Amino acid sequence: MAAHSPLATTTGLSWSDLAGASSWNPANSVLAIITCTNCDEWIKLVAANRGIGVVPDLARTRVPHPGVAYRDISDAPPSRVSVAWRARPVPPRSVQRFLGVLRPVNRCAEPVRRRR
Repeated sequence: MAAHSPLATTTGLSWSDLAGASSWNPANSVLAIITCTNCDEWIKLVAANRGIGVVPDLARTRVPHPGVAYRDISDAPPSRVSVAWRARPVPPRSVQRFLGVLRPVNRCAEPVRRRR
């Protein structure tokens, strides 16, 4: 949310708190949905108080912006990330190392392979 938003100093936000925000209320059909095509555009819109963005925790450190306040949403569902890669030819060593880092935190013991 924008750093100057009244919610920016609130701790323990919930989805219902966001629904009451003047810049985001799904029940208010007069609000326009703004579509953006990249992260830079998105964060500028949030900083300008044109909307509220919900992002994984990693965004706090990866996409800092002085006009954006990142706050936890207490009842937000966990985010899910999927990774896909080509099995053939054998992936380069850099991809194999990346997959090696992911496997210990992955809930699946083995990758899911789709047959053609």
